[in-house]
Amino acid sequence: MAIEQIDIVEPENNPLEEIEKELELKALKKENSSLKTKIEALRANNNSFLYAALIKFQSEMPIVIKDSTVYGKQKFASFAYIKKLAHPILSKNGLFVGQELTSIDGKEAIKTYICHASGQCRESTFIVPIFIGEKTLNPRNEVAGSITFFMRRTFSATLGIVTEEAQED
Repeated sequence: MAIEQIDIVEPENNPLEEIEKELELKALKKENSSLKTKIEALRANNNSFLYAALIKFQSEMPIVIKDSTVYGKQKFASFAYIKKLAHPILSKNGLFVGQELTSIDGKEAIKTYICHASGQCRESTFIVPIFIGEKTLNPRNEVAGSITFFMRRTFSATLGIVTEEAQED
């Protein structure tokens, strides 16, 4: 009697392999979701991206030379000049500084916030002392001047910007 050879044909899609792949994919999705949650928690509770970018910014930001004078004698670095130097370096490092006027207990205040592209932010608020002299012709100019002065100061302080007078050769 002759033995007939039978070819065993494996199914193209092995059901066991399909189930294993599906289980592995579900486990990977769960692990990915868990890692995303951990990353978001780190970003929310840890300003490491923000601080690393600030360190780079400060290493690249030059000392700002005082370019303006007030009352013909006192030199200072104008806000426009400081921002002109700082903005390209801020942008390069994924940083943004914003300032807005607000009020705290009826007093003018400046809120300064610095944010990194990662979403990490830090903010501070400074109450602006307004000094209006007895001989002031336009009190609104005094208020505006005080606000601008402290916006420049809080911007510079937030970023650690240093100013100095030009060196005479």
